[in-house]
Amino acid sequence: MTWTCPDCKFQLTVDKIFYPVVCPCGLVDKGNNVITHVSKLVPKIRPNKNQVVLPKPPTAKSSFDDIKNAQGRKSWKLLHSYVGYDPQWFRLWLLTLPKDCPCNSKFLKLITSYPPDFSSPEKFWLWGHFIHNQVNQELRAEGKDRPEISIEEATRQWKTKYALWQPIEYGGMERWAIALTKHLPTFGIIPKRKDIIPDQEVYNSLTSLAKVVTVEDAVYHEKQIINSFVTDQVVPKGADIISVAHGNCKWTKEYIERASGHSKALVGVSPKTSKLVTEWTGRPCTTIENGVDTSVLENTATREEMRRFFGIPQDAFVVGYTGRQTSEKQIPLLLQSISKIPDAWGLIVGWPCQVDMHSIADSLGVSDRVRIVPPIEGPIANALVAMDVFCLLSQKEGFGLSIMEAMMFGLPIVTTNVGVVENLQEKHGDFLESIVSPDDSPYRIAEAIQRADRCKLDLSFYTAESMAKRWEAFLDSRRNELQ
Repeated sequence: MTWTCPDCKFQLTVDKIFYPVVCPCGLVDKGNNVITHVSKLVPKIRPNKNQVVLPKPPTAKSSFDDIKNAQGRKSWKLLHSYVGYDPQWFRLWLLTLPKDCPCNSKFLKLITSYPPDFSSPEKFWLWGHFIHNQVNQELRAEGKDRPEISIEEATRQWKTKYALWQPIEYGGMERWAIALTKHLPTFGIIPKRKDIIPDQEVYNSLTSLAKVVTVEDAVYHEKQIINSFVTDQVVPKGADIISVAHGNCKWTKEYIERASGHSKALVGVSPKTSKLVTEWTGRPCTTIENGVDTSVLENTATREEMRRFFGIPQDAFVVGYTGRQTSEKQIPLLLQSISKIPDAWGLIVGWPCQVDMHSIADSLGVSDRVRIVPPIEGPIANALVAMDVFCLLSQKEGFGLSIMEAMMFGLPIVTTNVGVVENLQEKHGDFLESIVSPDDSPYRIAEAIQRADRCKLDLSFYTAESMAKRWEAFLDSRRNELQ
């Protein structure tokens, strides 16, 4: 790819262009037609080389002084890793130094004595290597090791969008986090409590996509912090906290009401959820609909293999469900409905709750043809492929990832009018014949199961890729507003 300076017509040819691009003439292209000059970004150079620029005297002690100084020291140590490559890396490095830490004053002294030369790439590189040596001399004098960092790591740190602050447990919220993290680069994951991780697989999935960081790291690097169900920890002043409502139950209400005070913005995963958030807080709430990571819909085992795994006959008619088995999901009603269909089998895959579903199946006389199992290893498609009909009888849903996954997978659907289903009905009318009421009898639901049909709508709006684009547009608009 080739970037051409609009002023001096200098051309930069690279495999991929990372903004901001700094031209040897000093022009800075920030992308999206935003042009400035390096003289506005680099501290003013004083003509007197012997004049020392001292740091400002400390004012009131803040709880983040030590953090800023530590981060400044780290940035100071990494200077040489950037300046020898391209002016844009020097520009990125400038963003890492807190303005009120001692390392900043050291850098001001350095460039006062040795101002950067942007007259040509060669001269800038020579200057960069000279500064590199100056930094190493200071580090050696202080007994510090020579630091190392890769350009790939530098790119990851400065081109990412946000930090994700939330509990790491299991359910739709975590699947949402993994899907978003795959498609929208994160600065890091901030677990709510690092000592309690109920689902290690979910934790490993998230941390393999983004490193674990602290809230202070995110605040220091000026990353927007997307917050899910965190209310009992101190929130730094000045942090751009965006709190997300994933549901519409009492727990979501309590969380949003408590988080509203320190949140700069509120987001709901469906129009109904956003409306409820506004009612609860009196504040506007942006809707960013959820999205499915379509990679989980690619089964790695066949229908025959999964039915053998679950102990279900190959010719059985299987009614299935995936997700948590909490009270609002109405799993007992699903078991009752399955009991009204002769020879129908049930497959419930998900995290158990306090209610013993096995005992309920036994009391209904269907325990021999119902499988209630914890989450399986591998993609959710390995559970869906064993089913003939997917049934969700929730009383309420913030969005309902499991029903969207089943619709995208192509299964016939029976569902209550909750979450994304309600949104689809408002947009497209009666798109499914088998939408039931959460108060319907098991007999009526059994009839709906036997006539269930597939969703024929274009669901590309609800993929993780589409969701990430919506989040990116939202984050960019907020960043522009705050600048």
